[in-house]
Amino acid sequence: MKYTLSLVLFFTFSNAFAAKLFDDSSIINVELKYDIARLQADKENLREEGLEGQFTSQLDNKSYKVQVLSRGKGSFDCKQPQLKLKFNKKENKGTQFSGIKKIKLFTKGTCLENKYDEEQDKQIIANYLIYKLYEEVTDYGFKARLLKIKYIDTSNTYPNYEQYGFLLEPKKSLEKRLNLEYVEILDLLQLADKIPSQTNSELVSIVNGFELFISNYDYGIPGYFSHIIDASGHKDIYFGEKNSKMFKNIKGEMFPIIYDFDFSRFAYMAPICTFGYPFFMNDYDINCTINAISSNIKADLELFKYSQDVHDNSDKMLDALKTWKEKNKTLISMLGAEYLKGLNNFPTAFQKAINETKQ
Repeated sequence: MKYTLSLVLFFTFSNAFAAKLFDDSSIINVELKYDIARLQADKENLREEGLEGQFTSQLDNKSYKVQVLSRGKGSFDCKQPQLKLKFNKKENKGTQFSGIKKIKLFTKGTCLENKYDEEQDKQIIANYLIYKLYEEVTDYGFKARLLKIKYIDTSNTYPNYEQYGFLLEPKKSLEKRLNLEYVEILDLLQLADKIPSQTNSELVSIVNGFELFISNYDYGIPGYFSHIIDASGHKDIYFGEKNSKMFKNIKGEMFPIIYDFDFSRFAYMAPICTFGYPFFMNDYDINCTINAISSNIKADLELFKYSQDVHDNSDKMLDALKTWKEKNKTLISMLGAEYLKGLNNFPTAFQKAINETKQ
């Protein structure tokens, strides 16, 4: 069952800013036209202004003039960067994209030499599905919307091609939806060790439980010990952002909002069975059997500083997984037999590990 924090909100929860785009899970067919060759060649200099482009959505049969910006260090093993779209807020007023100025577009990076490889679509679908899984756990996360994108290179260097991608809810949208305000990094650094006393402990526990559940070690909550350990033990308390952002409500209580789950057991690292993927990067055998998956989870729980959070939220995670599988069964089926084998074995393996490590 979906978990919602017991938080008194001082403003109306429902607002049209996010609802038009992110409260629907149907796939949007879009067309994105820009100079693909130039962006790939000069991505480091095109982070702020980007290139002129055209974004056409079949959601409302409307074309928008946009700036296509590069972002991130790249996309997995590809040269093509991840993208950000900058809209004209006057032009999109009253449309499905109303109120949105900038929005992140997640792709597989379009390894252009392999752009027709279906494995790339599977990776982006799997990544998108993790956000949908987290939606079943809590409202306190970024929403996502899946796209089927037709890319058109205005330089005519590359032929047209299609690929899946997804849009991630902007910070402003999340702020309005949850009646929260983003906490700037400098403010976090000034708060330092005072952060935990001002942070919602229920959500912290959920974050820790979920990250181990999906085996995503690439995260950190400001103000807490790192989950990563070395020979000297747990590393220092972390105060910055690591695939997480802090927001606060009108009372000053803070909420960690997490994102970027591509390094996880659910992220489709074909052709291996990802559900045996460990949280801690130890040597392990790639094996989809229940016993092998359970063994990896048990080993992780022994090392994880926040293992009690995993135990406390295990029922929520398994309930969310069950609901998620039913809601997204068509997309999940697209990921192939090996993914499904690991997914089907995972709940039993996870429960087995929880039962055998109860304190």
